[in-house]
Amino acid sequence: MAGDIQSLRQTIDPTHSMPVCANRYQEAALLEFYLPDHPKTFSLNIGSRENHYSLAENKKYLLMKNLLFIYPTRDTLLPPGIAARFERVRYGGAVFLWQDKRTNNSYSLFSLVLKKQP
Repeated sequence: MAGDIQSLRQTIDPTHSMPVCANRYQEAALLEFYLPDHPKTFSLNIGSRENHYSLAENKKYLLMKNLLFIYPTRDTLLPPGIAARFERVRYGGAVFLWQDKRTNNSYSLFSLVLKKQP
């Protein structure tokens, strides 16, 4: 999965200036460990509980930036309840978590801008 994400990331964000996020800490942890540059990753936890990947001191920083967001879907669109949280969403491509030579989970990579929270 990290190889697929890295390939798409090189196309979308060749300077690696965009923070890498997932919606769950499980994916955020995998990405932080397996991406070649070991970037600081974040978990947005939309619709779920907070954890140390979302309680980062960088939350204000994230709200001001374009993000790369990994979400478990085969679709090119985010579900409406998730998409409503963002100012802009662009589909970046499909990625797959492989396990034992078979696809275990499908994800989509999006570039997006979070809406500012009141």
